[in-house]
Amino acid sequence: MAAAICLKDVARVAEDALVARAVRPAKAREILKPAYDLAAGKLTGIEPCDGLALLASGSQFRALALSAAVEDLAWVGERFAIRPLIPFVARDDGFWALAASQKRVRLFRGDRQGIDEVQVPGMPKSLEDVLPETHPKRNLQFHTAKWGSDVKKDAAFHGQGGAVDHEKERLLILFQDIDRALAALLRDDDRPLVFAGVDYLLPIYQSTNGYRKLLAEHVSGSPDLLSDAQLHERVFAIVKPSFERAQQSALGEFNRLLSAGAASDSVHEILTAAVEGRIKSLFTVETTAPLWGTFDPRMNLVAIHPQQTPASEDLVDRACAEVIAHGGDVYAVSKGSLEGDPPMGAIFRYTATGATTGQSLGER
Repeated sequence: MAAAICLKDVARVAEDALVARAVRPAKAREILKPAYDLAAGKLTGIEPCDGLALLASGSQFRALALSAAVEDLAWVGERFAIRPLIPFVARDDGFWALAASQKRVRLFRGDRQGIDEVQVPGMPKSLEDVLPETHPKRNLQFHTAKWGSDVKKDAAFHGQGGAVDHEKERLLILFQDIDRALAALLRDDDRPLVFAGVDYLLPIYQSTNGYRKLLAEHVSGSPDLLSDAQLHERVFAIVKPSFERAQQSALGEFNRLLSAGAASDSVHEILTAAVEGRIKSLFTVETTAPLWGTFDPRMNLVAIHPQQTPASEDLVDRACAEVIAHGGDVYAVSKGSLEGDPPMGAIFRYTATGATTGQSLGER
C-alpha cells in the first residue's frame, strides 16, 4: 500500500512537470496512465522487487525491476534519465555462469540485476547428448590450450590405457564439447566465467577449458537444485570483489592522471570530451544532487544554473548519456571517492589536439 501511494505521488509530480513544459493536461495524463494503473493494481506482469524504474513517453512505457531500493524521483525531459540507473546497469559488472550437471548443461549471461539463460549453438544439453552410457568409448587423447594461444599442454586424461574410469571419460567428452561450443561465442569476450556444479566436476572442466577468464572459485553443489535467483545470488557473490577491484583501479588511475592533464573534473571539459567520444571512463557521485544547466555543443558553451529552469538538464546525466553512446565506461562511486569532491570526473582516451575554444558560465 505504501509503495502504491509513493508511486501515485511520483506520477502526479511528473504530470505537473509535463504540464509546466506546455504539454496538454490530457496528453500528460495519457502518458502517465500506465503508472497510475500500476499504482491502482490494474497493471499485471511486474514481479515483486526492491525498486522500480518506470520509463514513459507518448509512444512507450517500460517497467524495470531493480535489485535495491531507490530514492523517489520524477524526471521529465527530452530523454529518459540515465544517471539513477547507472548502479544497476554498469558495464563492469557483467559475467557468465556455466551451470553443469550430468543431466543438464546451461550457460547464463548475468549482471548485478539478474541472469538470463543463453542458447549456445552446438553445446550439449546433457551427458546423454554427447555419449550415451552404452556407447563405445571415444579416443580421448587430446591437447588443451587457451583460445587464441598456440601453447598447448597435455590434458590429464587419456582413453588408451589410462586409469580413468568410464564415467570420467564420458564427462571429459562432455566438457570438451562444451568448451568447443563456448569458444565460438566467448572467444573475444573478457567477462568472468563462473562454474556451477558439484566439486568433482570442476577439475574435469578446468582440464578442457580454454576461456582465460574462468574463475578459480565456483558455486559448489548441483545447480539443478537452485532457482535462477539463487544461482544469480551465489555467482554474483563470487564475481563482485573483482568488479570492485576494477573500479578501485580505475579510480586510482583517475587520481594519478588528473594532474597530468589526461583526466579532468571540469564540467566543461568533460561534456566537450564526452560529445567528441574522447572519454574512456566517467565517474559520477551517487549522492550528488542534479547539476542543472545547459550545454550547447555547437558553440561549446556550458552554463550552470543555480536552480532548475524549464531549459535545464542535469549535466551529469547528459555526460553519462554521451559516454555510454560512445562506448565508454560509467561508474557510480561514493561521495569522497574523487579528490576535491567534484560532481563527476573522467579519464580521457586521448586529449584534444590544439586549443579548444569555448565558455563555461558558473561552473562549480
